[in-house]
Amino acid sequence: INFPSGSTTALTVDAGITTTLENMILQNYNDSSVSLGAGSSLIFGNNCHVQLTKSDQLTRPWFFAGSSILDGRNMQLTLNQADQYIAAREEAMLTIANLSLKNVGFNNLRCINDNASITFHNVSCHLNSDFTFSTGAINVQNDLKITGSSTFNFTTIKNLTINSASRLTIDDGASLNYAPTTDTRTLLTLTDSTAQLYFNNATLVATATGPQLTKGTLIVDGNMNIQSSAASSAEAITFGDGTPSNDLIINLMPAAGIKILSGYVNYANAN
Repeated sequence: INFPSGSTTALTVDAGITTTLENMILQNYNDSSVSLGAGSSLIFGNNCHVQLTKSDQLTRPWFFAGSSILDGRNMQLTLNQADQYIAAREEAMLTIANLSLKNVGFNNLRCINDNASITFHNVSCHLNSDFTFSTGAINVQNDLKITGSSTFNFTTIKNLTINSASRLTIDDGASLNYAPTTDTRTLLTLTDSTAQLYFNNATLVATATGPQLTKGTLIVDGNMNIQSSAASSAEAITFGDGTPSNDLIINLMPAAGIKILSGYVNYANAN
């Protein structure tokens, strides 16, 4: 389906009806081309590929189910921190690709339950306020960049996985807060040495359940601040686990440094 630009209505959903679109490509999708009646909803279902061809702003929630794709085609999509958000429904595997997300905050990018996941492929998220990801899993494929002078709170009990040849960047002024609701320390997963966690003048924050980082590569550009709530080394942010094959590679760029502002950091690399 090729949706028209402007205010022309291409799809109407009657009041009280839930419509799920499956096995189709939606080209040039935009909210202004869809008319939803009172109490109705539109779900992008299994094998649904939503493509943008211009920068846009959400005017309603976007729900994704099954294995689905939101392809921004290098455009910008602005969210709202009230009732305009993106949600992966129960059991969904949503891929967001080639997109710049603006006005990310609160929980306007979410999984409905812990069996859902969002894969970010060449995506930037600009935080307008503190953001909390509390349910479901995150996968980073190729590149995910977090920007803005706010905090990305990772509180889910599922993994944030940085895949091979991929990078999660916490950029200038942003913070990543590792604060799962369980005492699991290994939810921030780097698949192998080509999986990169990049801090560029940014901050890593952790509760007393400090993350244990293994296998991948930590790159520090400028200052990386560490704020840990650990009261002992057992609660520390830990690099490595004593096994040589699991060592965390740490690369400091010229003039870069790591500043421990509070708590503990445990260097447990074997080498």
